[in-house]
Amino acid sequence: MNVNKLMADLELRHPGEKEYLQAVREVLMTVEEVYNQHPEFEANRIAERIVEPDRQFTFKVTWVDDKGDVQVNTGYRIQFNNAIGPYKGGLRFHPSVNPSILKFLGFEQIFKNALTTLPMGGAKGGSDFNPKGKSAGEVMRFCQAFMTELWRHIGPETDVPAGDIGVGGREIGYLYGMYRKLARENTGVLTGKGMTYGGSLIRPEATGFGAVYFLRQMLETAGDSIKGKVISISGFGNVAWGVATKATELGAKVVTISGPDGYIYDPAGLNEEKIAYMLELRASNNDVVEPYATKFPGAEFHAGRKPWEVKVDIAMPCATQNELSGEDAAQLVANGVKLVAEVKAEGGEAMFLECNVLDKSKLEKNYEDIMAAYGRIDVLINGAGGNQAAATVAPDKTIFDLDIEAVRQVVELNLFGTILPTMVFVKAMVEQGGGSIINIASEAALRPLTRVAGYGVAKAAVINWTKYMCGELAMKFGEGFRVNAVAPGFLLTNQNRDLLTNPDGSLTPRAETIIAHTPFKRFGEPEELLGTLQWLASDASKFVTGTLTVVDGGFDAFSI
Repeated sequence: MNVNKLMADLELRHPGEKEYLQAVREVLMTVEEVYNQHPEFEANRIAERIVEPDRQFTFKVTWVDDKGDVQVNTGYRIQFNNAIGPYKGGLRFHPSVNPSILKFLGFEQIFKNALTTLPMGGAKGGSDFNPKGKSAGEVMRFCQAFMTELWRHIGPETDVPAGDIGVGGREIGYLYGMYRKLARENTGVLTGKGMTYGGSLIRPEATGFGAVYFLRQMLETAGDSIKGKVISISGFGNVAWGVATKATELGAKVVTISGPDGYIYDPAGLNEEKIAYMLELRASNNDVVEPYATKFPGAEFHAGRKPWEVKVDIAMPCATQNELSGEDAAQLVANGVKLVAEVKAEGGEAMFLECNVLDKSKLEKNYEDIMAAYGRIDVLINGAGGNQAAATVAPDKTIFDLDIEAVRQVVELNLFGTILPTMVFVKAMVEQGGGSIINIASEAALRPLTRVAGYGVAKAAVINWTKYMCGELAMKFGEGFRVNAVAPGFLLTNQNRDLLTNPDGSLTPRAETIIAHTPFKRFGEPEELLGTLQWLASDASKFVTGTLTVVDGGFDAFSI
């Protein structure tokens, strides 16, 4: 599978559908390496077949509001894959609904359903209808009109829709009533029905409770507990309600909810009464959370803002897709990461900034923020880098199969991801008369590694850039400037664990070859780079510049 080529072809067929294209790229890049280990997948074009919907329906929904005026909306149902069972996925009623978002959700629904081990395929649907401010009668008439078009395309063995944003128990009831009338049968084609007409006992709790159970297991695996943790959540719908209910029951304190109008911060934490009020807010159909602050005076309402700025232990997005940006993530880390507390406890300072090493404008904003906070920059470690499977030559391929665009991207990230930060941050060093720059190279720059084409070239260029900058800065700005590089050997981390170890923990053939060429007979630990970095950053290496320090357990110096 060539992800870049596949994505280029997909974009031609689905132009401008950014959410959908993003989801496909993220999934394919995640599975690319494993996928390419199975030639039968490529022979049958599994990737190309699974990313394209089986079929999609678009239809007009005409209904009459309480004033007697005719209203027109657009309805959708996108059926993605039914290889293991009938299509299954929610219906969303929200003004933001469009084909791109529904394809995004439907594509990921394939894997969500498959991972449950239940025989269900993936689908998604809905409409740009906005339930906010609508009466019960208007919602009913819209649902009936929507189902008048949809019912032909669903069925208990064909496609089983569920609720989603804007589609709760009431809406499911309206939809199912019309389906039953049109299909002239009473079958379980919609999930989320009321208990009195075929619904499941735990359906409302399933999603939110499931998320908390997963969180609890994550914490226990790490030797921690959910009890006593402070949690922020977004949204105030069914998922948020379920998370708040179960997390509170397990001893955590939930301190935020949010809506389109802003977020609520309740330092006392949600309790049974407050969680019940979330249901009232949802039932009001106004899609706002501000009334919570009036109902419970100890709470604060922050208009137009997100809950991720609150200092908490755990954040759980419960509202919609893609709701955490890079900036939000940086904010969360800055607010709650234990490292910050540890650094400050030792008398130091730490801050986290959203960065893109290939975007000079973002780097310059980072520069301004750092200078505003600290007034100087003494050490720059250029650690950005990475590889792509498409920039390698697999055992069953030749140089003629190399994806040049992928190689270009790898070179850009590793080389220009070093050059651009240097250009931006060295300005502070020039003004203060000196500083230390440390570039992270790789073993692949010293000894060409089998398959690793683009990455090795890029890291070799980083070493050359290091030597160039050593002379450039010292000759033009003085001896206070040092530029060095570090070449790590093979470290066993989460990033490459699947490449180097089998599921049972034993070494893969590639890992065995590496160990055979390493005198220490082991992989390195990430912490074993710290001593070298500290030395190069400190005055202990005051006369060291333009060098490459290899930390590889002897790999580069040894042969058998």
